[in-house]
Amino acid sequence: MFDRPKSGERAILVHVELPQEGDKEDLQEFQELAVSAGAVPVAIVTASRKAPDSKFFVGSGKAPQPLRQDAVNRLLGLAEEVAETEPKEEIPFMVGQVVEITEGPFSDFSGTVEEILGDKGKVRVSVSLFGRPTVVELDYLQLRGH
Repeated sequence: MFDRPKSGERAILVHVELPQEGDKEDLQEFQELAVSAGAVPVAIVTASRKAPDSKFFVGSGKAPQPLRQDAVNRLLGLAEEVAETEPKEEIPFMVGQVVEITEGPFSDFSGTVEEILGDKGKVRVSVSLFGRPTVVELDYLQLRGH
């Protein structure tokens, strides 16, 4: 038969209402059925047809076919991530280095580099606020090395 989805797997429910007596399935029952099978509905697409039409079935007819991720993103209105074509800039600081913050609310503070987040272009810096060390995340362009 069909493989059950793993518990907690996200699903887009497609509900087609057909006006047949005794076979009318309401949307709430359909959603509860999906949840009881372990799926987590993230979107519901509804339609109404006078009669079934095979050209609207998804897949080859033998078993349901999963949608590709780009199709799911399009249905959910999510923008696709664009692969970066330009090389990432190298952050010119090292962990443990003392730096001065030049911009933002912590300008003129000095601190120590705790972590470098190269993929974001950010640096986590520990500064002293009211005598206590506080870690702030800053763009590396807001820093100057000592």
